[in-house]
Amino acid sequence: MRCMSLRHVVLAVFLSSIFHPGTITAGPPDAATIQAMSADMRADAMRRYLEFLSLPNDANYPTDIRRLVDWLNQEFQGLGFSTQELATPVNPSLFAELSVDEGAKTVLVYLQADGQPVDPAA
Repeated sequence: MRCMSLRHVVLAVFLSSIFHPGTITAGPPDAATIQAMSADMRADAMRRYLEFLSLPNDANYPTDIRRLVDWLNQEFQGLGFSTQELATPVNPSLFAELSVDEGAKTVLVYLQADGQPVDPAA
């Protein structure tokens, strides 16, 4: 059974696909530019999204979480992020950061990729 806790991951992967370092501009893009960028990158973002959804993410299975963290690490590094794996007592966590110009506005996104299984008796 697939555990779903993915809204934040979907948003982060899609936004990372659109706003990777090669597409950041000095000023705010207009609506037509955003629409064109989204159209150009939609197929790749959907491929990544579907690949991500295919990965088991139940936090009770450390080998599945290991595969998930490895996948996320590769994807974020491929988008120009620096990454650092953070050890925890149970499952690893991944910290990904994209450095931009110091004066630029930034966005912080927290996402939780591991799912928590639902108790069918509850």
